[in-house]
Amino acid sequence: MDELIKVIDKIAELSLYGLAFIIPFSKAGIEIFATIAIIAWISSKLLSYIYFRQHKKEKAINPFRTPLSKPIAILFAISLISVFFSVDIKLAIEGVFLKLSEYTLLFFICADILSKSSENGRKRKILLALIILSVTILFADGLFQWVTGKDFIRGFSAGRLKASFSNPNDFAGYIIAVLPALYCMLFIKFEKLKPKLILTARLFIAALFITGVLLLAMAFTRGAWLAFGVSLIFVLVTSFISPHKRFKAMAFLAIILLVVFLASALMFSERIEQRIESMSNIKYLAANIRFHLWQEAVGIIEDFPIFGAGPNTYSKIAPYYKSVSGGGIYPHNSYLHMAAEIGILGLLAFLWVLWRFFKQGFRMLTRLEDSNEALLLLGIMAGLLAFLVQSFFDTNLFALRLVMLFWVMMGIGVSLYKQLESDAAR
Repeated sequence: MDELIKVIDKIAELSLYGLAFIIPFSKAGIEIFATIAIIAWISSKLLSYIYFRQHKKEKAINPFRTPLSKPIAILFAISLISVFFSVDIKLAIEGVFLKLSEYTLLFFICADILSKSSENGRKRKILLALIILSVTILFADGLFQWVTGKDFIRGFSAGRLKASFSNPNDFAGYIIAVLPALYCMLFIKFEKLKPKLILTARLFIAALFITGVLLLAMAFTRGAWLAFGVSLIFVLVTSFISPHKRFKAMAFLAIILLVVFLASALMFSERIEQRIESMSNIKYLAANIRFHLWQEAVGIIEDFPIFGAGPNTYSKIAPYYKSVSGGGIYPHNSYLHMAAEIGILGLLAFLWVLWRFFKQGFRMLTRLEDSNEALLLLGIMAGLLAFLVQSFFDTNLFALRLVMLFWVMMGIGVSLYKQLESDAAR
């Protein structure tokens, strides 16, 4: 049975790699890899439990034991209770067991697989290498779309750049989530590589980062611009607070990057000026569809304040609150959307998850030894912060590709917690 468990573990691991790579390109691919990973991982844990019981060996490690387990459990429990108060129980059950369960299980799978004591570094390197390959293809697709007018993966035409994503906002959401990690990787110490290979690796990551910044500017997504700026400020502040020398160098470069980003944006000043003017135009604000969508969400929350209208039911109930032509759809504010579906209690539980993640991460960054893992954790945290800032203006937490990226990044972050704690205990 031991060999069978190892085979199933490998299937779960490979499926996780496939999922991380395919996120920007295919929703069907996401579901296929996610389903295989979940089935394989659960099967492995059940067989492991049986094996340990039969051979009376030491108790198996609980794969659900992470710093975020308690708030995630509360979030799931509140969402489950919300089903019983739902306006559509069928949709609500689908929301809990086919969406939230899938996302959180993938978080635990990622944290578990990347935290195996003797292989965590190797597995994390493979996963990150595949994500970098995926990002490289996506960015090349964005540049191709900019030059030719169509992307080469899905054949989408371009007004504002969106590459293989269905809209520019989602494309920008993916970019801002990965850019801070790429930035922090510029300072990683490459071990067991020749100097020329190290230089090549750094130049490649730098080129990828700069390309991402340019593509972000050309996506013309105001919320993403703001979110990226916030992530750079977070890196800047955290680097100054941290006692590590490498972090100090990152802080000074972050200042330069803020200036470079503004300069890059000015390259497209006419288009950007039109976008910014739209924000200050009173007549525009009065008719701004997003403003009305937010009002509709607030109306739902007022009527269903505690447990919401039910998971996955927003599109079902929103038409009854439609206040303007084009309304009655998603509110383009993930937090209002969440509160409308699972209530204020559900939103607070989700915010508790975020609080625990960032509190634990910040504590480690400012107290533990300087390491590649600490740098990567800072990049993950900054990317997730950017993602969450844009979520205030968009549907990031309800878009399949982006929410999958969110939970996978959280899983990587928690695996880094465990690695850093293990290193500190030695």
